[in-house]
Amino acid sequence: MHKLLFLSILLVSKFINAQEIDDKSFNKFYQDNILQSKGILVVNFWATWCKPCIQELPSFERINSETDPEMLNIYLVNLDFNGKFRISATEFVKTRNIKSPVVHINDTDPNDWINKVDSAWSGAIPATAIYVNGKKCFFKEGEMTYEELSSVISGIENK
Repeated sequence: MHKLLFLSILLVSKFINAQEIDDKSFNKFYQDNILQSKGILVVNFWATWCKPCIQELPSFERINSETDPEMLNIYLVNLDFNGKFRISATEFVKTRNIKSPVVHINDTDPNDWINKVDSAWSGAIPATAIYVNGKKCFFKEGEMTYEELSSVISGIENK
């Protein structure tokens, strides 16, 4: 009995300090976060099972840590399977010490919303969209390096 209680406390304490991951539909995310955004908003679509996604996340975290949140915000939009994201994404975010806000899109058919992001998007991840004051100005399907992301953001800032 004591072992079970100890393991329960240990498991709960493991997730207490983990970043909370919002779980919402794409339409709700789009309304609340994209359309209402001011300044530059970077939205990266990723999953814990996607190797190129994992490889590029440090670039987004670095940009996020170097930039004033009054000028730029980053959202990491998790596309893990609905039944597994709470454990896989939460653990991933905690162990990697992810600071950018993470949102899980819980729609069961991404084909219902991928064209809202970009009509040329096949749905493959990673994918990144950048918005200025709620209007998309950049989209890329595929991995982004820190240098590429930084260059695109600098170009937007200098317009």
